[in-house]
Amino acid sequence: MSIFLWRLISNRIPVDVKLQWRKIELASKCYCCSERPNIEYLQHLFIQGEGAAKVWSKFDTWFLGRSYPLRREDSIPDRLDIWSKRGNHSAAKHISRLTLCLILWFLWAKRNKCQHKKVSFRLFSVVWQVQMHIWKLVDPGRLSPNHWKGATSSMKPFPIKPERRLIPVAKVAKWKAPDPPWLKLNVHGCCDDGTGKGRMGGVARDHYGNVVVAFTTPLKARTEEF
Repeated sequence: MSIFLWRLISNRIPVDVKLQWRKIELASKCYCCSERPNIEYLQHLFIQGEGAAKVWSKFDTWFLGRSYPLRREDSIPDRLDIWSKRGNHSAAKHISRLTLCLILWFLWAKRNKCQHKKVSFRLFSVVWQVQMHIWKLVDPGRLSPNHWKGATSSMKPFPIKPERRLIPVAKVAKWKAPDPPWLKLNVHGCCDDGTGKGRMGGVARDHYGNVVVAFTTPLKARTEEF
């Protein structure tokens, strides 16, 4: 990310207009604009474009006070300066500086994914990635409440934990038949500590694997650690 930001400030990011300037013939299209795609240049992709403007606006609500309003005509250096003053805090590790870097990085990452993997730009995707990256720093304690001075009351001391995307994992389950004439009973249960509600169920099979009886029932339960 540091190298990317250095290249961005130095105008060395290979957006379409930059490639055209280097005599590479191509048709330019900003993938972050869904309604009226414009040509892709730095200011448009990271500041002025439809996608970028919505992302900046989303995170602008994190901070109190609007003494440094965001302007559509901001240059990238201007936006860096204005955004770093969010919350009127000068600490290098303040959340305003962190979100600044993450917004620019994930806008670029999403642009590349749209261009090379032919996916559509989704505002939620960029916002979710920024929030998840911040949470990964909050979880192990690398960000403290001091880094959140000047943030809105709803965001103190940490942002609402984004919903984690669960990836289904397939596992092989082997069942061994009982010796005749026995039956085998398998049971399973789960509960929610927040509500105190649980549920259990079971199934009994004979030595051929045929289901003899099955049941399920709600429970009042809780989990305990030993």
